[in-house]
Amino acid sequence: GWGNNKLVRVDLATMGYEIMPGGSYGITVDTQGRVWTNWVQRYDPATGQWQSPSASVGGSGGIAQDLQGRIWAAQQNGVIWVDMETLAVGDTVPLPFSGQAKGVSADIDGYVWVTFQNDTNAYRIDPTTYEVRTVTGLNDPYTYSDMTGGQLSNVNCNPPVG
Repeated sequence: GWGNNKLVRVDLATMGYEIMPGGSYGITVDTQGRVWTNWVQRYDPATGQWQSPSASVGGSGGIAQDLQGRIWAAQQNGVIWVDMETLAVGDTVPLPFSGQAKGVSADIDGYVWVTFQNDTNAYRIDPTTYEVRTVTGLNDPYTYSDMTGGQLSNVNCNPPVG
């Protein structure tokens, strides 16, 4: 619900739906089935509650879970992480490009990838050491979604029936 601040949950069996306040442009689902928005807010469908870290860490770009249970969010000139269970705010990792980071994704090897709008590079972050590797020569690698495919391994979905 970008632009209207709404989040919609659809029941695939009945096609019934529920509309809640709190939608955003950058969005992901963690391994516990909770929805996260780029404002670093977590919605738990089991309780119907939104929660946020005590410190303001909101951004206006992508958001993703890594293999260590951290939620990474785009920030101005870099990314920040938050513990997905405790909501404790972790470190900010600056990147060598000036502007608002946009795309954030975690790959299957645990690296966090970040892109900026109007940049020809992607940045790979080692989530333990924060070492940054720059991948150059790209053609405007702008994305908010799972650009690495790694988020698919994190999603907690109901098993297929049939």
